[in-house]
Amino acid sequence: MHKFRGLFFVVVILLMLGAAGIYGSTDNPQHESSKIETELKGRDHITYRDDLYDIDFADADYGWTIGCWGRIFHTKDGGKNWYPQNSKVDNYLYSVSFTDRLNGWIVGNYGTILHTKDGGEIWESQKSGTEKHLFEVEFLNKSEGWAVGYWGLILFTSDGGKTWQDKSIKEDIAFNSLSLLGEHCWVVGEFGAVYHTTDKGEHWEKQNSGVGEDVSFFGVDFSNSSEGWAVGLEGTVISTKDGGKTWLQVSDTNGFKDSIFDILVTDKGVFGVGGRGSIIEIIANPGDGSPFKKIVPDTVVFSSLAGACIAGESIWTVGYHGTILKFHN
Repeated sequence: MHKFRGLFFVVVILLMLGAAGIYGSTDNPQHESSKIETELKGRDHITYRDDLYDIDFADADYGWTIGCWGRIFHTKDGGKNWYPQNSKVDNYLYSVSFTDRLNGWIVGNYGTILHTKDGGEIWESQKSGTEKHLFEVEFLNKSEGWAVGYWGLILFTSDGGKTWQDKSIKEDIAFNSLSLLGEHCWVVGEFGAVYHTTDKGEHWEKQNSGVGEDVSFFGVDFSNSSEGWAVGLEGTVISTKDGGKTWLQVSDTNGFKDSIFDILVTDKGVFGVGGRGSIIEIIANPGDGSPFKKIVPDTVVFSSLAGACIAGESIWTVGYHGTILKFHN
């Protein structure tokens, strides 16, 4: 199990162009293809063939989303318009991280690492030193960043990616996600794995996630050095209030079973996105009700949602078939 989420996705045509509106189809893609392609002419360059895996905004206006076959799209107006950028590769791109409007990194298949220092006008490859797939990248600042992927792969850079150091855990685990907070780094992945370091990967502490080896985690996020959440297969959610020394599984009384592929911990709530277009808010103290509160978009969404980010007061999420959604935090 890894972040190549096509294994989980339901193939239904759906797309949203900018923040203005959502265009959906029936569950018969062939019947609707010509109609949708007509609607797309001259509009935002994103088609239902563009499976999107991640999104990141430098601020409320400047954002990037990436996906299959080296596709990169950029907005300068808060998602009203999206324009393609040239990645110079045709590999699948899984994760994007920007520290400001100019400096960003992307990772993907076969050890792909791309970097821009001009907002994506030019993307250049960086030497990762591996051909293993990379599933997530995150930078603290223009110098320090991490990337994780197949076969226990963990990479660290302190010079903006000019050189990447191997900080891998020598186990057959696909790491799908990571969360950075100052000196702290948590990575999660297959077999219920959660690892933590405070010394730039010189030493890794394996934390007890409290779930079985049949669970894969796809997303993790911390609000501070103590409180964090991880999400994964079949609606699995765990949380900690002590930096991961103790993880507790969050049980849903309504039987929510859609896999959750990304999570955002904000000052206004904890939000997850995932299979079959699921968007949920995870309630820490639900009382007698379920801790999972589903957020319903303006239109029915069936395409799985793969990545999410915060931009100003809004949350953005992307997924299969050109899906881009925005809702308020």
